Amino acid sequence: MAAIRQRLFAAKRPVILAGGGVASARAAFELKAVAEAFSMPVVTTETARGLVPEDHPLCLGIVGLYGNPGSNRALREADVILGVGCRFSEQATLGWKLIDPSTSIIQVNIDERELGKQFPIDVGVSTDARSFLAALLNAAPLPMASPISHASRIAWAKELQEMRAVDQREFFAKAVDATPIKPQRVIQEIINLAGRDSIFAVGQGNLTASCIRAPIYAPGQFLQSVGLGAMGFAFPAALGASLAAPAKTVFCLVGDGDFGMVMQDLDTAAREELKVIIVVFNNGGYGVNRIGQLARKREPYGVDFINPDFAELAKMYGLPGFRIERSEQLRLALEVALNSQRTVLLDVMIDAFERVGSNPKAVGLYT
Repeated sequence: MAAIRQRLFAAKRPVILAGGGVASARAAFELKAVAEAFSMPVVTTETARGLVPEDHPLCLGIVGLYGNPGSNRALREADVILGVGCRFSEQATLGWKLIDPSTSIIQVNIDERELGKQFPIDVGVSTDARSFLAALLNAAPLPMASPISHASRIAWAKELQEMRAVDQREFFAKAVDATPIKPQRVIQEIINLAGRDSIFAVGQGNLTASCIRAPIYAPGQFLQSVGLGAMGFAFPAALGASLAAPAKTVFCLVGDGDFGMVMQDLDTAAREELKVIIVVFNNGGYGVNRIGQLARKREPYGVDFINPDFAELAKMYGLPGFRIERSEQLRLALEVALNSQRTVLLDVMIDAFERVGSNPKAVGLYT
């Protein structure tokens, strides 16, 4: 531990890559404490969101395919990466291209088989994340990094944060009044009204890249089937979250194809008197596949279908439902949903050909 501590102090641009293992170990406090003690920026996988509040000056957010220019640049420029509870997966590292071969890697994972599996590592530690981070904080004291080194790391983190902010502004510049409704506008309205402790259960598809723009401030606020990418997860996860945390606002952000696989659980929501705000991003099909086929100059096949009127379906279960066709309808419907004590469904007609997808700069590096 003393050797690892010394290595982190000596680094010019060290970065923490935190994964789901940190969340499983309930080590949010220890992770934040280590980041602050060493002035190290933190990037996370999707399963580690909220371990450090995403408005913390050292938190750069998600890295990889859904990452932002600041978080991805942090990994590219790091001279030492402390990977805790993560696997250095293909998605998190953009096809294993995001980390320079010269970068020194310290990997911590409870599963010894994961150590060095994806990248050559300099140090591997097989233990749970909380034990490691606590030991790192309590290791024999060494001289702290010089004030110049500390200031340099803080300045670098600030520069990366500014890149992230520019990317966020560019994304929401497309949140305009339009018919059909832009997905950027939908998530912007949700962010403006959601409380800081809201829970987001997010489905799979083209909408995911919009939904991850919602900031997360605590562990357990972001629920997504990340490893499998499974459709049909978001709505049941939202129902479970409502059962576990009835005092919190729970959003289910889901595509129409995804929701169509589990829409019968509106019965569960009504019968158990759960409160979930369901926002269906309705583009009349499997949007990410449709856009992908068109991008390859192929005729869309097997991606279009006829939906029921989801708002009317909710009403058949005795729940409020709204069909949203114009941008100006969004805020009022969301306010009604937030003030309701029941599950409310918003069936939002979005632009089927608005390509949100993954971060275009990230995809360029990935491919």
